[in-house]
Amino acid sequence: MQKKYFYNVDTLRILFAIIIVYYHLCPKLADLFNGANSIIYQNLVDISRDTYHIIACFFIISGFFLYQTFINKKELSWFDFLKSKIARLWPVLAFSIVITIIFFGINIFNAVINIMFLQCIGISFMYKGINWFISPLFWGLLFYFYILKVFSQKHANLIIAICTYFSFVGLINNFNGDFSRETFNCFFSGGMLIALANIGLGYFTGVFYGKIKDSADVCTSKIKRIFDFLFINTIEILCFGFLIYNFIFHKIDYQNKFIFVLVFTVMFLLFLKSKGILSALFNSKWISYCGRYAYSIFVMQQIGFNILKNTLWKIPTFVSNAPLCISVSIAVTIIIGIVTYYAVELPAGKYLKKKFGI
Repeated sequence: MQKKYFYNVDTLRILFAIIIVYYHLCPKLADLFNGANSIIYQNLVDISRDTYHIIACFFIISGFFLYQTFINKKELSWFDFLKSKIARLWPVLAFSIVITIIFFGINIFNAVINIMFLQCIGISFMYKGINWFISPLFWGLLFYFYILKVFSQKHANLIIAICTYFSFVGLINNFNGDFSRETFNCFFSGGMLIALANIGLGYFTGVFYGKIKDSADVCTSKIKRIFDFLFINTIEILCFGFLIYNFIFHKIDYQNKFIFVLVFTVMFLLFLKSKGILSALFNSKWISYCGRYAYSIFVMQQIGFNILKNTLWKIPTFVSNAPLCISVSIAVTIIIGIVTYYAVELPAGKYLKKKFGI
Protein backbone atom coordinates (compact mmCIF):
# COMPACT_ATOMS: atom_id res chain seq x y z
CA MET A 1 0.00 0.00 0.00
CA GLN A 2 1.35 3.44 -0.92
CA LYS A 3 2.48 5.52 2.02
CA LYS A 4 0.24 8.53 2.67
CA TYR A 5 1.89 11.93 2.55
CA PHE A 6 0.43 14.52 4.90
CA TYR A 7 0.61 17.66 2.80
CA ASN A 8 -1.55 19.69 5.17
CA VAL A 9 0.89 19.01 8.02
CA ASP A 10 3.69 20.55 5.97
CA THR A 11 1.42 23.53 5.33
CA LEU A 12 0.95 23.90 9.09
CA ARG A 13 4.72 23.74 9.55
CA ILE A 14 5.48 26.62 7.22
CA LEU A 15 2.56 28.70 8.56
CA PHE A 16 3.68 28.19 12.17
CA ALA A 17 7.32 28.87 11.24
CA ILE A 18 6.33 32.25 9.79
CA ILE A 19 4.23 33.07 12.86
CA ILE A 20 7.13 32.23 15.18
CA VAL A 21 9.41 34.51 13.13
CA TYR A 22 6.88 37.30 13.70
CA TYR A 23 6.83 36.44 17.41
CA HIS A 24 10.62 36.70 17.72
CA LEU A 25 10.81 39.75 15.47
CA CYS A 26 8.59 42.11 17.48
CA PRO A 27 10.67 42.04 20.71
CA LYS A 28 13.83 42.66 18.67
CA LEU A 29 12.29 45.78 17.18
CA ALA A 30 10.81 46.90 20.51
CA ASP A 31 14.20 46.61 22.22
CA LEU A 32 16.07 48.32 19.40
CA PHE A 33 14.05 51.50 19.05
CA ASN A 34 12.72 54.18 21.35
CA GLY A 35 9.72 56.49 21.33
CA ALA A 36 6.54 55.90 19.35
CA ASN A 37 8.06 53.12 17.28
CA SER A 38 8.95 51.17 20.40
CA ILE A 39 5.39 51.55 21.75
CA ILE A 40 3.90 50.13 18.54
CA TYR A 41 6.19 47.12 18.60
CA GLN A 42 5.74 46.61 22.34
CA ASN A 43 1.98 46.46 21.85
CA LEU A 44 2.53 43.73 19.25
CA VAL A 45 4.73 41.88 21.73
CA ASP A 46 2.01 42.06 24.38
CA ILE A 47 -0.76 40.65 22.18
CA SER A 48 1.39 37.83 20.76
CA ARG A 49 2.94 36.58 24.00
CA ASP A 50 1.30 33.14 23.77
CA THR A 51 2.84 32.51 20.34
CA TYR A 52 5.66 30.81 22.25
CA HIS A 53 3.45 27.73 22.61
CA ILE A 54 3.64 27.02 18.89
CA ILE A 55 6.83 25.16 19.83
CA ALA A 56 4.67 22.54 21.54
CA CYS A 57 2.88 22.04 18.22
CA PHE A 58 6.20 21.35 16.46
CA PHE A 59 7.08 18.77 19.11
CA ILE A 60 3.68 17.07 18.71
CA ILE A 61 4.16 16.88 14.95
CA SER A 62 7.62 15.37 15.47
CA GLY A 63 6.13 12.79 17.86
CA PHE A 64 3.56 11.79 15.26
CA PHE A 65 6.26 11.24 12.65
CA LEU A 66 8.33 9.33 15.20
CA TYR A 67 5.46 6.84 15.34
CA GLN A 68 5.21 6.78 11.54
CA THR A 69 8.95 6.07 11.28
CA PHE A 70 8.74 3.26 13.84
CA ILE A 71 5.75 1.63 12.13
CA ASN A 72 6.86 2.02 8.52
CA LYS A 73 10.60 1.34 8.99
CA LYS A 74 10.72 -1.66 11.29
CA GLU A 75 14.20 -2.51 10.05
CA LEU A 76 15.63 0.86 11.11
CA SER A 77 18.05 0.45 14.00
CA TRP A 78 18.42 2.96 16.80
CA PHE A 79 21.91 3.84 15.57
CA ASP A 80 20.63 4.49 12.04
CA PHE A 81 17.85 6.63 13.54
CA LEU A 82 20.50 8.58 15.43
CA LYS A 83 22.44 9.18 12.22
CA SER A 84 19.29 10.26 10.39
CA LYS A 85 18.51 12.85 13.09
CA ILE A 86 22.07 14.20 12.91
CA ALA A 87 21.79 14.48 9.13
CA ARG A 88 18.44 16.21 9.48
CA LEU A 89 19.09 18.65 12.34
CA TRP A 90 22.83 19.30 12.58
CA PRO A 91 23.93 20.94 9.26
CA VAL A 92 21.73 24.03 9.46
CA LEU A 93 22.31 24.40 13.20
CA ALA A 94 26.08 24.17 12.74
CA PHE A 95 25.95 26.59 9.80
CA SER A 96 24.01 29.18 11.81
CA ILE A 97 26.46 28.91 14.71
CA VAL A 98 29.50 29.27 12.44
CA ILE A 99 27.98 32.35 10.75
CA THR A 100 27.23 33.86 14.16
CA ILE A 101 30.80 33.24 15.37
CA ILE A 102 32.37 34.78 12.27
CA PHE A 103 30.15 37.82 11.76
CA PHE A 104 28.17 38.56 14.90
CA GLY A 105 30.12 37.19 17.83
CA ILE A 106 29.17 34.44 20.26
CA ASN A 107 30.75 32.90 23.32
CA ILE A 108 32.82 29.95 22.08
CA PHE A 109 31.80 27.74 25.00
CA ASN A 110 28.14 28.45 24.28
CA ALA A 111 28.74 27.69 20.61
CA VAL A 112 30.27 24.29 21.49
CA ILE A 113 27.30 23.53 23.77
CA ASN A 114 24.86 24.40 20.98
CA ILE A 115 26.64 22.53 18.22
CA MET A 116 26.77 19.33 20.30
CA PHE A 117 23.00 19.34 21.02
CA LEU A 118 23.59 20.14 24.70
CA GLN A 119 21.66 23.39 25.06
CA CYS A 120 18.54 23.52 27.25
CA ILE A 121 18.69 19.91 28.45
CA GLY A 122 19.91 20.66 31.96
CA ILE A 123 23.63 20.08 31.38
CA SER A 124 24.45 23.74 30.79
CA PHE A 125 23.02 26.93 32.29
CA MET A 126 21.90 27.96 28.81
CA TYR A 127 18.19 27.73 28.20
CA LYS A 128 17.54 30.94 26.25
CA GLY A 129 17.83 31.62 22.54
CA ILE A 130 15.67 31.07 19.49
CA ASN A 131 17.05 27.61 18.69
CA TRP A 132 16.76 26.19 22.21
CA PHE A 133 14.28 23.53 21.10
CA ILE A 134 16.69 21.62 18.83
CA SER A 135 18.65 19.84 21.56
CA PRO A 136 15.57 18.70 23.55
CA LEU A 137 13.96 17.58 20.28
CA PHE A 138 17.07 15.59 19.32
CA TRP A 139 17.43 13.79 22.66
CA GLY A 140 13.69 13.34 23.17
CA LEU A 141 13.29 11.58 19.83
CA LEU A 142 16.34 9.40 20.46
CA PHE A 143 15.10 8.42 23.91
CA TYR A 144 11.63 7.42 22.76
CA PHE A 145 12.91 5.57 19.70
CA TYR A 146 15.32 3.64 21.94
CA ILE A 147 12.40 2.65 24.19
CA LEU A 148 10.46 1.48 21.15
CA LYS A 149 13.37 -0.64 19.90
CA VAL A 150 14.29 -2.21 23.24
CA PHE A 151 10.84 -3.05 24.63
CA SER A 152 7.78 -4.64 23.13
CA GLN A 153 5.39 -2.02 21.80
CA LYS A 154 2.94 -2.67 24.63
CA HIS A 155 5.56 -2.02 27.29
CA ALA A 156 7.12 0.83 25.29
CA ASN A 157 3.72 2.53 25.08
CA LEU A 158 3.37 2.27 28.86
CA ILE A 159 6.81 3.82 29.45
CA ILE A 160 6.15 6.63 26.95
CA ALA A 161 2.73 7.26 28.50
CA ILE A 162 4.28 7.58 31.98
CA CYS A 163 7.00 9.92 30.68
CA THR A 164 4.44 12.02 28.81
CA TYR A 165 2.06 12.33 31.75
CA PHE A 166 4.62 13.17 34.40
CA SER A 167 6.43 15.59 32.08
CA PHE A 168 3.20 17.56 31.69
CA VAL A 169 2.56 17.33 35.44
CA GLY A 170 6.05 18.64 36.22
CA LEU A 171 5.72 21.53 33.77
CA ILE A 172 2.22 22.62 34.71
CA ASN A 173 2.68 22.45 38.46
CA ASN A 174 6.20 23.87 38.67
CA PHE A 175 5.59 26.77 36.26
CA ASN A 176 2.02 27.56 37.37
CA GLY A 177 0.33 26.33 34.21
CA ASP A 178 2.98 27.62 31.82
CA PHE A 179 5.69 25.78 29.87
CA SER A 180 9.12 27.18 30.69
CA ARG A 181 12.64 26.00 29.85
CA GLU A 182 14.53 26.56 33.10
CA THR A 183 15.99 23.71 35.12
CA PHE A 184 14.20 23.29 38.47
CA ASN A 185 14.76 21.19 41.59
CA CYS A 186 18.39 20.84 40.51
CA PHE A 187 17.90 18.25 37.77
CA PHE A 188 14.53 18.66 36.01
CA SER A 189 15.06 20.51 32.72
CA GLY A 190 11.96 22.35 31.59
CA GLY A 191 13.20 22.18 28.00
CA MET A 192 13.49 18.39 28.10
CA LEU A 193 10.12 18.04 29.82
CA ILE A 194 8.49 20.14 27.09
CA ALA A 195 10.05 17.82 24.51
CA LEU A 196 9.18 14.55 26.28
CA ALA A 197 5.63 15.66 27.04
CA ASN A 198 4.71 16.86 23.57
CA ILE A 199 6.68 14.30 21.55
CA GLY A 200 4.95 11.64 23.64
CA LEU A 201 1.55 13.20 22.98
CA GLY A 202 2.36 13.33 19.27
CA TYR A 203 3.39 9.68 19.38
CA PHE A 204 0.05 8.66 20.89
CA THR A 205 -1.72 10.84 18.35
CA GLY A 206 -0.02 8.60 15.78
CA VAL A 207 -1.12 5.47 17.64
CA PHE A 208 -4.71 6.70 17.73
CA TYR A 209 -4.63 7.75 14.10
CA GLY A 210 -3.35 4.28 13.19
CA LYS A 211 -6.42 2.79 14.84
CA ILE A 212 -8.93 4.99 13.02
CA LYS A 213 -7.33 5.70 9.63
CA ASP A 214 -8.82 2.64 7.92
CA SER A 215 -12.22 2.81 9.60
CA ALA A 216 -14.95 2.74 7.00
CA ASP A 217 -17.98 5.01 7.05
CA VAL A 218 -20.79 2.51 7.53
CA CYS A 219 -23.37 5.23 8.01
CA THR A 220 -26.00 5.19 5.25
CA SER A 221 -28.12 8.04 6.63
CA LYS A 222 -27.77 11.20 4.58
CA ILE A 223 -28.75 13.32 7.58
CA LYS A 224 -26.05 11.68 9.71
CA ARG A 225 -23.42 12.26 7.02
CA ILE A 226 -24.39 15.94 6.77
CA PHE A 227 -24.27 16.26 10.55
CA ASP A 228 -20.80 14.64 10.68
CA PHE A 229 -19.57 16.93 7.90
CA LEU A 230 -20.84 20.05 9.66
CA PHE A 231 -19.49 18.88 13.02
CA ILE A 232 -15.98 18.13 11.69
CA ASN A 233 -15.79 21.45 9.84
CA THR A 234 -17.01 23.37 12.87
CA ILE A 235 -14.41 21.78 15.17
CA GLU A 236 -11.61 22.30 12.62
CA ILE A 237 -12.42 25.96 12.10
CA LEU A 238 -12.92 26.65 15.81
CA CYS A 239 -9.62 24.98 16.75
CA PHE A 240 -7.67 26.69 13.99
CA GLY A 241 -9.28 30.05 14.72
CA PHE A 242 -8.59 29.68 18.44
CA LEU A 243 -4.91 28.94 17.86
CA ILE A 244 -4.31 31.69 15.29
CA TYR A 245 -6.23 34.27 17.31
CA ASN A 246 -4.33 33.50 20.51
CA PHE A 247 -0.96 33.14 18.81
CA ILE A 248 -1.22 36.49 17.00
CA PHE A 249 -4.02 38.56 18.57
CA HIS A 250 -3.98 37.30 22.15
CA LYS A 251 -6.62 38.84 24.40
CA ILE A 252 -7.31 36.25 27.13
CA ASP A 253 -4.70 35.14 29.63
CA TYR A 254 -5.27 31.41 30.10
CA GLN A 255 -3.94 30.25 33.45
CA ASN A 256 -3.14 26.76 32.19
CA LYS A 257 -1.35 26.82 28.82
CA PHE A 258 -2.12 23.12 28.39
CA ILE A 259 -5.24 24.33 26.58
CA PHE A 260 -3.10 25.07 23.50
CA VAL A 261 -1.78 21.51 23.49
CA LEU A 262 -5.28 20.06 23.72
CA VAL A 263 -6.76 22.27 21.01
CA PHE A 264 -3.87 21.65 18.62
CA THR A 265 -4.02 17.88 19.17
CA VAL A 266 -7.72 17.80 18.30
CA MET A 267 -7.15 19.93 15.20
CA PHE A 268 -4.10 17.85 14.24
CA LEU A 269 -6.10 14.62 14.34
CA LEU A 270 -8.78 16.16 12.13
CA PHE A 271 -6.11 17.36 9.71
CA LEU A 272 -4.66 13.86 9.55
CA LYS A 273 -8.09 12.49 8.63
CA SER A 274 -8.56 15.42 6.19
CA LYS A 275 -12.33 15.22 6.19
CA GLY A 276 -13.00 18.93 6.63
CA ILE A 277 -12.83 21.81 4.18
CA LEU A 278 -9.97 23.56 6.01
CA SER A 279 -7.76 20.47 6.27
CA ALA A 280 -8.51 19.63 2.63
CA LEU A 281 -7.64 23.20 1.61
CA PHE A 282 -4.30 22.90 3.42
CA ASN A 283 -3.73 19.49 1.81
CA SER A 284 -2.21 20.98 -1.33
CA LYS A 285 1.07 19.80 -2.84
CA TRP A 286 1.88 23.30 -4.02
CA ILE A 287 1.35 25.01 -0.67
CA SER A 288 2.89 22.19 1.37
CA TYR A 289 6.00 22.29 -0.83
CA CYS A 290 7.07 25.30 1.24
CA GLY A 291 6.95 23.16 4.38
CA ARG A 292 10.40 21.81 3.57
CA TYR A 293 11.82 25.28 4.27
CA ALA A 294 10.31 25.53 7.78
CA TYR A 295 13.34 24.20 9.69
CA SER A 296 15.89 26.38 7.88
CA ILE A 297 13.67 29.44 8.28
CA PHE A 298 13.29 28.74 11.98
CA VAL A 299 16.99 28.15 12.66
CA MET A 300 18.26 31.01 10.49
CA GLN A 301 15.89 33.72 11.74
CA GLN A 302 18.45 35.05 14.24
CA ILE A 303 20.95 35.45 11.39
CA GLY A 304 18.27 37.33 9.47
CA PHE A 305 17.64 39.63 12.42
CA ASN A 306 21.36 40.34 12.78
CA ILE A 307 21.62 41.24 9.10
CA LEU A 308 18.56 43.48 9.29
CA LYS A 309 19.88 45.17 12.42
CA ASN A 310 22.96 46.28 10.48
CA THR A 311 21.10 47.27 7.29
CA LEU A 312 17.40 48.12 6.93
CA TRP A 313 16.72 48.66 10.62
CA LYS A 314 19.14 51.58 10.56
CA ILE A 315 16.77 53.52 8.28
CA PRO A 316 14.37 55.59 10.49
CA THR A 317 11.67 55.98 7.83
CA PHE A 318 11.64 52.22 7.24
CA VAL A 319 11.36 51.38 10.92
CA SER A 320 8.67 54.00 11.57
CA ASN A 321 6.32 52.15 9.20
CA ALA A 322 5.61 49.10 11.36
CA PRO A 323 3.56 47.09 8.80
CA LEU A 324 6.22 47.63 6.11
CA CYS A 325 9.10 46.93 8.50
CA ILE A 326 7.57 43.70 9.82
CA SER A 327 6.49 42.45 6.38
CA VAL A 328 9.86 43.10 4.74
CA SER A 329 11.76 41.72 7.75
CA ILE A 330 9.75 38.49 7.67
CA ALA A 331 10.24 38.24 3.89
CA VAL A 332 14.01 38.70 4.25
CA THR A 333 14.12 36.02 6.96
CA ILE A 334 12.13 33.62 4.79
CA ILE A 335 14.44 34.21 1.82
CA ILE A 336 17.51 33.55 3.99
CA GLY A 337 15.89 30.32 5.18
CA ILE A 338 15.08 29.18 1.64
CA VAL A 339 18.62 29.94 0.44
CA THR A 340 19.99 28.02 3.43
CA TYR A 341 17.78 25.06 2.60
CA TYR A 342 19.20 24.73 -0.91
CA ALA A 343 22.76 25.74 -0.01
CA VAL A 344 23.15 23.81 3.25
CA GLU A 345 20.26 21.68 4.51
CA LEU A 346 19.50 19.75 1.32
CA PRO A 347 23.05 19.00 0.06
CA ALA A 348 24.51 18.46 3.54
CA GLY A 349 21.64 16.17 4.49
CA LYS A 350 22.11 14.09 1.35
CA TYR A 351 25.87 13.93 1.87
CA LEU A 352 25.59 12.83 5.49
CA LYS A 353 22.95 10.21 4.73
CA LYS A 354 25.18 8.81 1.99
CA LYS A 355 28.19 8.95 4.30
CA PHE A 356 26.26 7.23 7.09
CA GLY A 357 24.82 4.65 4.71
CA ILE A 358 21.19 5.38 5.52
